Amino acid sequence: FVSLDSSKPWILYWITHALHLLHADPHHLSSRIVNTLSHMQHGPNAPVTSSFHSLEGIKGIGGYSGGPNQIPHCAPTFAAILALCTVGTKEALNSIDRSSIYRFFISIRDKNNTGAFPMHVGGEIDSRGTYTVLAIARILNILTPELTGIDNNNDKNDKNDKNNSNGSPGALAAPSENQPQPQEQGASSRRSSVFSFESAR
Repeated sequence: FVSLDSSKPWILYWITHALHLLHADPHHLSSRIVNTLSHMQHGPNAPVTSSFHSLEGIKGIGGYSGGPNQIPHCAPTFAAILALCTVGTKEALNSIDRSSIYRFFISIRDKNNTGAFPMHVGGEIDSRGTYTVLAIARILNILTPELTGIDNNNDKNDKNDKNNSNGSPGALAAPSENQPQPQEQGASSRRSSVFSFESAR
């Protein structure tokens, strides 16, 4: 189990999601799942076991880690949120500190104005960071211009991605002329989020 010590939220997500697909949700374990994940959540109201008092810039930052006393990371944050949404109880949804997660995402956003997201503070930059941040931000209804917007006049970034959402600078080639462009959806066709962003900020 040592090799999966930083994957506890993933294990919970894989199991809960698989059981959900089989219509065999472990309702009797819902509170235990919420309690377990709470010890991996960072933020002002997080349990002491998941707060890093010795690492500058980490304490109270938000997000989830792969296990207790580990740093917050985009991948376990992604898995933890999906696991809690799969559980779907009021207790599970209320346990998510959306304000802290939003601060975590803002804090790790690449400071070089590339639009990319490292996996953690000082971590590697690739498409996983961008995907997990944008997916969870959409689910939690915290996908704001502050989180996604960068200077669209930056020619260096615009060469590869007009929306500046590539995993890292130069990671994506310019779209071909034959590549279909995303269509703008009407408000009535968008799926509403479970969460209200105003209550999270």
